[in-house]
Amino acid sequence: MIIIGPTLGYHRSRWSLAMEVDFCRMNLVYNTDTNTKDGFNADGWSPGLIFAYRLPIFRAKPLYYYNSPYVFTQNIQFSVAIRQFFVDLPEASGAMFELGVCYDLNYRSIKSFKLKNQVN
Repeated sequence: MIIIGPTLGYHRSRWSLAMEVDFCRMNLVYNTDTNTKDGFNADGWSPGLIFAYRLPIFRAKPLYYYNSPYVFTQNIQFSVAIRQFFVDLPEASGAMFELGVCYDLNYRSIKSFKLKNQVN
């Protein structure tokens, strides 16, 4: 199965909510060899709603990388999604519930910063 399309969402701190409207293609039967063409695909579209939560696993660490300041963060993201499939085969249409876990590694550049005054 392939699901491709734009995503529109809202992100706040560790939480995010996104909506997708995607093109989808399902390979229901695949080709058994190169000589026969017995594969079957179902094409359609799929709206989806995704809710995600990022849990930091280490503190954010500032670093200097390629002559620029960056912040290095590591998170584990948990997500829940619901999708509805509308394809050209009625037996393949329906809803899908999705659970996900992913490891998120970020390097974010620091655009501007100010040094603290040193106290002796």
